[in-house]
Amino acid sequence: MSDPRSPSVPQYPPYPPYLPHPPEDAHRPAAPVSPVSPLMPVAPPYPAPMNTGPSYVMPGDPDYDERHKRAKKRVEEVRGFYSHLASFVGVMTLLIAINLLTSPRYFWFVWPLLGWGFGLVAHAWGTFGANRFLGKEWEERKIREEMRRRP
Repeated sequence: MSDPRSPSVPQYPPYPPYLPHPPEDAHRPAAPVSPVSPLMPVAPPYPAPMNTGPSYVMPGDPDYDERHKRAKKRVEEVRGFYSHLASFVGVMTLLIAINLLTSPRYFWFVWPLLGWGFGLVAHAWGTFGANRFLGKEWEERKIREEMRRRP
């Protein structure tokens, strides 16, 4: 019996799972042999996966301007929320300090905290939450569903 690692018997890497497996009796041609080691193939004997290209829109593409405007608007919305959050934290910290220094028996800072906190939660919902359920993508998806349903 011959040694399976001998140079006369070509060693193949495992067949990739994303390609259909050939029949057991199909002959695969031997891969070129590396000058470094006779057991190491130069390239795999199966084709490389196809590159489908970038998944983003490049400048010059027809959709670039529209997608750029939407992305810019989205970034401005998120930046607006974070500036709102920073001012909320800063002002509330100041109000809590004033409250505890001037009248520590009555916590009046709770009332502005609740009022402004409600506004901050609404801003967060509008920035991060409502778009998932009632945004443009949702609206377009519902329009497509309605068009498919009605002949």
